[in-house]
Amino acid sequence: RINLADAKIVAGGGNYVESRYTQDDVVGYGLFAGCTGLKSISLPIGATVMEQNVFTGCTSLSRLEIPASMSSLTPSAGCVSLSEINVSPANTSYSSKDDVLFNADGSEIVWFPMGKDGDYTLPSTVVSIGDYAFQECSITRFTLPDNIGTIGQAVFFNSKVQEVDMPEALRLVPGVNLPGALSLAPPATFQNCSQLTVVRLGSQTELVSDYVFDGCPLEHLYIEAKYPPVCNDNAFASRTTAFTKTCTLHVPKGYKGWYKNDPDWGMFEN
Repeated sequence: RINLADAKIVAGGGNYVESRYTQDDVVGYGLFAGCTGLKSISLPIGATVMEQNVFTGCTSLSRLEIPASMSSLTPSAGCVSLSEINVSPANTSYSSKDDVLFNADGSEIVWFPMGKDGDYTLPSTVVSIGDYAFQECSITRFTLPDNIGTIGQAVFFNSKVQEVDMPEALRLVPGVNLPGALSLAPPATFQNCSQLTVVRLGSQTELVSDYVFDGCPLEHLYIEAKYPPVCNDNAFASRTTAFTKTCTLHVPKGYKGWYKNDPDWGMFEN
């Protein structure tokens, strides 16, 4: 258990993971990576930035204290025990409710602790979901409110989710955005969700990006849009399961022909 509230992170010193060096008031990428004994931590009260994967592989970390000074924060992977994120009430960029991290006014969910289980209902104030917000989380079913209009990159990446109802107003389902460089790109929305079997897309869906369902054993995909949304070339590509052969695609009544004749949606055999 570490309390760094009165400490200050300064530039200089030796390098650490992947030849990185500290910067003033930045909790840098991988700074605590692999600290498997770390259970709780209070970050320095002067820290302004927490980079991605600061705590990657901190499998025992259950409690994280965010100071008032923090103005930029990206979630970490591998914090499988994290169940409590607290933010100083004086912070003007972030807030916490029920141990979940939001932006200041509660309109965007930033980080859902992956060790938190049970049912979860998003507050009505939420209109967007940040990058990696639900990655590796243990919640098995999500019904996202229709007032959510945007979601970030890799929102459900590598999570235990089994069924998701996407918002009615959502137009874009984000995917891998570096064609030809899959291993280097940020993951797609549902990539590596190895238990995901049911997804429902709303009537305003316009674009499905690359590798959205890569690694998912999809059994049922529901789409409410009357006319087939545009798909990127690898929208239904998967490196593990060719789900278009076994997954049942459910489309609006009277529009089956539109989907069967579409070069992308027509790949579904059922």
